[in-house]
Amino acid sequence: MNESIRNQLHEAGQHLANLRLDECIDKIELILDKAKEHQKPYYVGVRAAQINEDSIKLLSLIKRGIHNITGDRTLFLEASYRACKQMEFKGQCLDLAKRLEEEGKNSNRVDLLLHQVDALLINEDIQTAEKIIKNLIEKYPDNLECRLKCIDCKRQNEDWNGARRMARKTAK
Repeated sequence: MNESIRNQLHEAGQHLANLRLDECIDKIELILDKAKEHQKPYYVGVRAAQINEDSIKLLSLIKRGIHNITGDRTLFLEASYRACKQMEFKGQCLDLAKRLEEEGKNSNRVDLLLHQVDALLINEDIQTAEKIIKNLIEKYPDNLECRLKCIDCKRQNEDWNGARRMARKTAK
């Protein structure tokens, strides 16, 4: 990324920080005309569209980011997932969770693998979520995030005894 684009990105970030969201998105569009393969402009644009509650712009940025970003895109995918979750785009959450799962497997980051469980819970597929979290706990038995997500699964399935048992195991 050249210096001019970095300066424009900084300016877009300032617009975002000052909640001048339309100006931020306009600046991001200008940046993406020149540098569409970097995740940072998409990340800033997704955050601005999320705060502005502009679902059309949000989905457009996500679609373009998925197709154009080369290299690391974890920051973009996580921000996109959070935005879609907030705006209740359940199907898009599943798609982004699958992409985050791929990133998690490649980087050995358990937190990225948990997005799939979260997306299944959002889509009310609790049994599949419980199967996946059970496998993750077997693979990463000391991971606190896995155990907390398991408790969340059990609560959503109204398995209060299972939630209590997992909470006790987690507290030990």
